[in-house]
Amino acid sequence: MKKLLLFSLSIFSFSAFAQISIDLSDIAAIGDVINRKADTLTPITGPGPAGANQTWTMTTISSNTAYILNENTSVVTVASTPYAAQFPSSNISMTNDNASYVYINQNSTTMTTQGGAGDLLMLGNTIVAPLNPDLKLHNFPRTYNSNFTDNYAVDITINGSVISPLVSQVRYKRVATVTDVTDGWGSLTTPVGTYNDVLRVKRADHAKDTIWILPTIGFPPAWSVFSTKDDTSFSYQWLGKQMKLAVAELNYDSLDQPKTFKWTLTPPLSVSVNEQTANMSAEVFPVPASETVSLRLGNEFEAGEYFFTVYDVAGKMLMQEKVYATANSTYNFSVQNLPQGIYAWQFMDRNNLHKAAGKLSVVR
Repeated sequence: MKKLLLFSLSIFSFSAFAQISIDLSDIAAIGDVINRKADTLTPITGPGPAGANQTWTMTTISSNTAYILNENTSVVTVASTPYAAQFPSSNISMTNDNASYVYINQNSTTMTTQGGAGDLLMLGNTIVAPLNPDLKLHNFPRTYNSNFTDNYAVDITINGSVISPLVSQVRYKRVATVTDVTDGWGSLTTPVGTYNDVLRVKRADHAKDTIWILPTIGFPPAWSVFSTKDDTSFSYQWLGKQMKLAVAELNYDSLDQPKTFKWTLTPPLSVSVNEQTANMSAEVFPVPASETVSLRLGNEFEAGEYFFTVYDVAGKMLMQEKVYATANSTYNFSVQNLPQGIYAWQFMDRNNLHKAAGKLSVVR
């Protein structure tokens, strides 16, 4: 029955070295589709050390493709799902298969999952599993050494015939406490590449699970406790700026053995630049942008001809605008023709010397 929460939890499983902070603009939004892979026979022996300026390498995965699963998470409106009425306070939903959904409430300060619904056991039986209280996923901004403790619970009764013809109903209850600590920052290398700015999150989930069954035989049939379990499980997530979900996630089983390793297929946002870098001050806002972005220049810029260039994550140039710029000035550029996503921008002079660079996010 613990599968009831596996969908809810696994879907979240949620750059020069620098300490970063994660806020709502870095998290998946409606319309996003995030592609990940999961190794269900994880050979990784551990998550690596905690602390500042760490280097984590998670590249050794199973050579048997039968153990590598594809996971494509779509972020959709609650109203578009079949169980919207059961989750009235949720404002986004996520699904991996358009059959089961996780319901979420998020704002500028917090993100919680309010439960799941659908064929959660993959037995052809619809289950609606609200959490009461909700499970907190993030406090924003999330920074190195930030932490919180949260309680959540689920209590549902389902049709037992999908499990056995001798079972009329099954009741499952979980009462749990989660301890969440952002215990490190640094660089993470996955099978996709190296992400130079990530925060690592360690979560301990102490849960008591109880299952009751109501048999079809007996007069009158009576509920009986089928099993109880009191256990603590651990998971680790590496979070990056504007990466939508976790860059990577490592889950442990009840025997403290690595169980599943997931990693995003979104590559690190890296665009090569001319080595003659002036590293002058400039910023793009708003973050995220929708129709227009503004570039604000610092006081180091000399008056002259410059080029504002935008690249996709693979390094392909998507747009370039020429401006005559001066110090302490701001320039506006349309991004209406860019699909929703994450991009890199560069600001170069007429000799193609790189002056400033950064990331921008476009949402609709």
